[in-house]
Amino acid sequence: MKSFFYTLLGLFIFQASSTLQAQCTHPDYNALVALYNATDGPNWAFNNGWEDGAAGTDCDVCAWDYVICDINNRVKRLLMGSVGGPGTLPPEIGELEMLATLDLSYWDLTGTIPVEIGNLSNLTDLRIGWNDFVGPIPTEIGNLTNLEDLDLGHSDFASPLPESIGNLTNLTRIFAPAANFNGPIPESLGNLVNLTLLELSENDFSGAIPESLGNLENVGELDLGYNALTGDIPASLANIALDAYLGLNDNNLSGCIPPELLVRCGNGTTNIGNNTDLTASSFDLVCSDDVGLCQPNGTTLIALSEWKAYPNPMQETLVITLAGTTTTAHQLSSISIYQMDGKLVHIQAVTPTQNEIKVPVAHLASGMYYCRLDSETDGTVVKLVKE
Repeated sequence: MKSFFYTLLGLFIFQASSTLQAQCTHPDYNALVALYNATDGPNWAFNNGWEDGAAGTDCDVCAWDYVICDINNRVKRLLMGSVGGPGTLPPEIGELEMLATLDLSYWDLTGTIPVEIGNLSNLTDLRIGWNDFVGPIPTEIGNLTNLEDLDLGHSDFASPLPESIGNLTNLTRIFAPAANFNGPIPESLGNLVNLTLLELSENDFSGAIPESLGNLENVGELDLGYNALTGDIPASLANIALDAYLGLNDNNLSGCIPPELLVRCGNGTTNIGNNTDLTASSFDLVCSDDVGLCQPNGTTLIALSEWKAYPNPMQETLVITLAGTTTTAHQLSSISIYQMDGKLVHIQAVTPTQNEIKVPVAHLASGMYYCRLDSETDGTVVKLVKE
């Protein structure tokens, strides 16, 4: 009889709890409870509101710890860095349709990112780094077209970064170092012209550096160091801001350095070190000695021993003379002079048979310049000073 009584009491309590939970009609309630249950919520350091909410006794989700709602009482921000875990990110997270900020960094979350993440069309800030996620990243991440800040760093994806990330044209920051990404760097990243940070170092990206990254003219830091990238350095990277950090170090890049990158000399913002097959071991060496520069078609340089440019420092006129016997292919076709910021300040055509060319430079202000000598097949760069 007593046993029967306790059984009835238990059923009553369960039904009462279920009834209370069923009465929580807030549209974001189920998603939050699913997150709590999937990430060891009872052991969070602070779970005011969440514990009672999971029990069905507190339906006011806007009063729960870490939850910020908008004026319509919809969940707008979940600021939960270092709060929960371990656990997984439940698919119900995609039901938070008004969510703008999701910070679940430093949670030790495992498993994959659910495809439902792509339903968060109002998301502007996604911070899920410092977890143990595995790949692949769902292509649905490309649906988050309002996203401005993306943090995927320090995880274990072991998969490529999807091309669909190029759909996120409002992005200003991608922070994804040490996330075990592999495969090629998406060409579509060149679509993200509003980026101020592209941090992809310490991954396992392979293949060539996309030419399209030269479109990122607003970037303040472009770090591709410590990967497995191969091939030549694209000349298009000269388009990024001169004071932006350009990290290409510790890869398997080869060939020579595009002369277009010489505009970055003197800024101390370019790192090409530890690429053993490059023709220069450091960018400082390139800037000081013209070592490793490429000609326009990527083969050999015009030998500086074949031509002489004087006086240096320049005064009224720069004289360029043929210093010895050379082939027709190496006879100059044009001479260009650039300021250190890359602005072209003088160009003149050269008749291939000319052995001495006089270049007027009286109009140039005092300072450092680059003089580019081009033939039909190759070219080189000389540093000059104007007094």
